[in-house]
Amino acid sequence: MNNREVIHQWALGMDESTLMADGFDDALVGVVYKDGLRCVYDEDKIIKILMKRDKMTHEEAVEYFEFNIEGAHMGPTTPIYMTSIKAIKKFV
Repeated sequence: MNNREVIHQWALGMDESTLMADGFDDALVGVVYKDGLRCVYDEDKIIKILMKRDKMTHEEAVEYFEFNIEGAHMGPTTPIYMTSIKAIKKFV
């Protein structure tokens, strides 16, 4: 069972309004309860998926992520996007 199926069966059984980011199942890392049940995605993994799947440069993928994914607010169950310590360490 992939991450999306696990979250779908567990989380959506509790809160059917929980939204998921389509096409980014491998970046799904968990859920949090903040104004409803929300899925949590790893930002760095999403950027890597965009680069591989959509043949984007790193800069294109970051811009696309920031504007079209992270910037899309669809209500209280909009997914949350986190930056991992591993990704932060690249810039420190």
